[in-house]
Amino acid sequence: MASGAILRFADSFTLGATSDVAGAGSVDFAANTVNINGTFTVPTVSIAGTANFNTAATLTSVSLTAGNLGGSVTVTSNGSFNWTGGQMVGSGNKR
Repeated sequence: MASGAILRFADSFTLGATSDVAGAGSVDFAANTVNINGTFTVPTVSIAGTANFNTAATLTSVSLTAGNLGGSVTVTSNGSFNWTGGQMVGSGNKR
């Protein structure tokens, strides 16, 4: 994804183990549930639905306004983490 581009998930979706979401753009988990099982190297995410990370991810900017940040692995934010609503759930670690 190019810088400035936005990938928006508004329906439930499962990204398989061989999926690769990458680039300088951003991902918007707008609604429903997205399960991330493959490579995820997009720096900026917005979560109003549910994002389940089942593969480790390091993010630069996270905005959790509703819904859930979950999954079974560690999600690291090396920059801003704006948490105004929603929950952190699942067996993984969020730091």
